Amino acid sequence: MKTILRGLLQNSLGVIIAFAVFAAACSGAGLPGSDDSWDDNSTTRIAFSGSSAQISGGSGAVFSNGTLTIRLAGTYILSGRLDDGQVLVNTGSNNTVQLVLNDVSLHNETGPAIYTPGTESLMLILENGTQNTISSSFRSTLSNVQDAAIFVQENLQISGEGRLTVNGLHNGICAQSNLKISGGIFNIDVQNNAILSAGNVEISGGNINITDSDEGIEGMTVTISGGNIVIFSRDDGINASGGDSMNDMFIRITGGIIDVHVPIGDTDGLDSNGNTFLEGGLVRITGPSQIMNGAIDQDGQFIVSGGELITAGSIQSVSSNSTQPVILVSYTSTHASGSVISIRDSNGNTILEYTSKEAFSYSGFTSGHFSVGGTYSLYINNQNLIDITLNSVITRINDDGGDYNEGRGPGGGMGPPGGPGGSGGPPGGRPPGPDGMIP
Repeated sequence: MKTILRGLLQNSLGVIIAFAVFAAACSGAGLPGSDDSWDDNSTTRIAFSGSSAQISGGSGAVFSNGTLTIRLAGTYILSGRLDDGQVLVNTGSNNTVQLVLNDVSLHNETGPAIYTPGTESLMLILENGTQNTISSSFRSTLSNVQDAAIFVQENLQISGEGRLTVNGLHNGICAQSNLKISGGIFNIDVQNNAILSAGNVEISGGNINITDSDEGIEGMTVTISGGNIVIFSRDDGINASGGDSMNDMFIRITGGIIDVHVPIGDTDGLDSNGNTFLEGGLVRITGPSQIMNGAIDQDGQFIVSGGELITAGSIQSVSSNSTQPVILVSYTSTHASGSVISIRDSNGNTILEYTSKEAFSYSGFTSGHFSVGGTYSLYINNQNLIDITLNSVITRINDDGGDYNEGRGPGGGMGPPGGPGGSGGPPGGRPPGPDGMIP
């Protein structure tokens, strides 16, 4: 009997300990050590209500005249609605502040809704199952004014599994140093830059939907290793710029699913003032078919070593340093918006497929399924245009089997030339027409 009782007590104790560990792990918005971990017992809670706010659980924040000022490092849970005001995070250097967005709506008519001028690092945690909105109606013509819905002077990190809607008359999410996104569900509609950093942008997770912007994602470097990203941009979809030299700037894609749409004009799907590296992930782009504007444009090299890519639009050049096969196709005639582009293997299996969002006269393709010596079929709207045998890592061809139009689009217009690390010819023929398409 004693043995039985001892066993029951040990089992009960094990259950109690397991339950305690589980409860402790679930007490915050994330697991200990993760980017979105926080201790619910050591937080300050702020509940907004129109033009007022109720603060409980700490002394690090004060609310006055529509502004919540956070003066001490720590974790702050925001909920409710602030009609016209600001969350001002100003704790001094070498401090980190966590803002947990827990069904909160923040709007500012005259500046950023979240503004961090004097804190080394701000962490935004999107609480699972919540809907949050950050918006600003402020726009300035001065370049040194912080006119973003979220403006962080130093480093910004966003994580969690909740939803965040960002609206602004100028920029959306801006960090002056580094900006990292590892989770969350985003819907961003702004007039200028949706996601902007003067330093490095790193995206490793999350679902990001940029429904309208001038520039989609911009930083001195942009690295995407995960996530699901959809961008509509009126200028560049993803842009690397702002460095002192070409070596300072790059776009690097190692994972994730990326869908970029830029209209025909002075636009690029991916635009790097340095190099562009495709190493993984799936990238689909609709962009122009022009000499200096296209689906992919770079001042340095475009180096392909992995991933999948399909474009309705031109690729300026592909570096001879690439190790994964790439197909560049010029078309004898312009294909209409809504055309279905697909690449199939010799057994008829679809490797790549994409529906264009604009008219196009060039395409580019790469896939880990490609191999030198293999033959692949190009289809437009289920019609086989050409079977392409890859005789080298980079294959350039016209859809009638002739030479790829390096500098001559359909009808003899100007097409994309070669660039650093690639090959090309001098542009010739007529310039693009007024609609931006090659005549």
